[in-house]
Amino acid sequence: MICKSSLSSKVQIVFLFTILLVLLSSCKKEEVTNKSYALTLLQNKWTPISSRIFFPDGSNYKLLPFISESFTSDGKVILSDYVYDKIENIIEGYQLLPDDSTLIFSQLVNGAYQVTVGDTSTISTLTDHLLVIYSKEHNFINFIDSLKR
Repeated sequence: MICKSSLSSKVQIVFLFTILLVLLSSCKKEEVTNKSYALTLLQNKWTPISSRIFFPDGSNYKLLPFISESFTSDGKVILSDYVYDKIENIIEGYQLLPDDSTLIFSQLVNGAYQVTVGDTSTISTLTDHLLVIYSKEHNFINFIDSLKR
């Protein structure tokens, strides 16, 4: 009688273990990403609202912005603009730093993306529908671009 009870317990344990394995292996696992929420918001197509340049003397001028700026998940920003009678795309690299507000842009030079002076911008506003980027070039010319989604 003791042997039958012991055998029955072992069969139950093996049966429960098998069911547990089947359940765990059938569970759909979600992808784990380290992408920040700011990066998720940034990676979209944005349409300019305004683009301005500010000079140290207090004067400022409205610039003609691109048609759109699209931040892709593979680290590229595609700037679409009219060139004569057609739309042309300029592709640059970008990186959002871990502070979720510093954007570094890079240009493709000889097959590699390189950062040059003035290619750092700060995100002052980033929501589902608004992106405001501010940059300072050579410590005296400020650019502010406002974009909507």
